[in-house]
Amino acid sequence: MFCTGGPLCTRAPGFRFIPFEQDDLIAQLDAGLFDVGMAGVPVTTPRLEKMTFSEPYIETALCFIVPDYRRNEFSTAESIKRIPKLIIAMTISDYFFEKLKAYLPQAEIIPIKSARDFFEADEGQYDALF
Repeated sequence: MFCTGGPLCTRAPGFRFIPFEQDDLIAQLDAGLFDVGMAGVPVTTPRLEKMTFSEPYIETALCFIVPDYRRNEFSTAESIKRIPKLIIAMTISDYFFEKLKAYLPQAEIIPIKSARDFFEADEGQYDALF
């Protein structure tokens, strides 16, 4: 995708925006496909071992998004672990997938492309969005 407007384009002719998947970022940087990755890339241990990060410009927290009537079920780690047949939709990388699966082995974790998929799903299709 080429820069089509805005202050970066006028100051840096030839500057291009190239879409990337966060799970492929290290390999694409190593292959020289681009020089910088930006877009709120989560800092993980494997990424810290292979790339340099700037100072954070935003801090986020990992959380579950659930229907309001189910919020008490998800209020503590212990209560979440007691939910049988837990189905969690997830949009985040493989790194967090493995961590969540280890933490909640009873859960079925289903990758989705975007949060919109969770909000537009049939009621009951997922218990939570991580």
